[in-house]
Amino acid sequence: MGDIEEVFASFLAAEAVEGEEALLYLTRRCRGLAVSACAHAVFFCRLLQAFRVSSTGKALLTSLADSHSLKVGIIGGGRIGNQLARALVTVGRAPCSSVRISTRRPESLYLQKLGFTCFYDNAQLAAWADVLFLCCLPSHMLSICSAVRPAIRKPCIVYSLITAIPLPRLKQLLCYNAIVRPQYQCPGKEPTKEWGTKGSVTEALQDLAVVQATCPLSSQAKIKSTANGWWAFSMQP
Repeated sequence: MGDIEEVFASFLAAEAVEGEEALLYLTRRCRGLAVSACAHAVFFCRLLQAFRVSSTGKALLTSLADSHSLKVGIIGGGRIGNQLARALVTVGRAPCSSVRISTRRPESLYLQKLGFTCFYDNAQLAAWADVLFLCCLPSHMLSICSAVRPAIRKPCIVYSLITAIPLPRLKQLLCYNAIVRPQYQCPGKEPTKEWGTKGSVTEALQDLAVVQATCPLSSQAKIKSTANGWWAFSMQP
């Protein structure tokens, strides 16, 4: 979507111009999904890190950085993979060395200049990671799962951001059960002031209103239920 946004006058104006309201509605919805997905992924990683630290008897940390950093692998270097990697470092405060990305064109990623390790070897990434994020296209899943399946080892957790592939199918493709797949629904009107249309996901997650809107446990959340707001969120074990 980023390539076509500049064509529309709405992205250069403070409000929608005539005839482009539907485009802005879909854009805010898409942005809201991206922001929520990255926020929940960062929270999930910090939660896992907290459990790891507490099991060693240390005090709970407020970031993903310590001497035993959680190793996070991301398969897919597209928009969501890029946004997730940046959010983990900027918001989750994970060291770049603990986040690796496997993509078909690693040389094209600007993330390498920021200190991330980028390469193209899905099996190697799966064998290394404590948490493996799937951020690829649904059409690539068969080949990716074939490569990743022999390499995954417990207690690695697979976290899928591929909405088109249901959880039972993922378990079948990977022959693996430790898979998390968030589910999002968009049943009603979207909270436009929270999501907006401009700025990066990491910039959005610096805003307290956005953080509250993405938190399923907050009384001000927009994701608790379809009756309360725009997002409904559930986790399948």
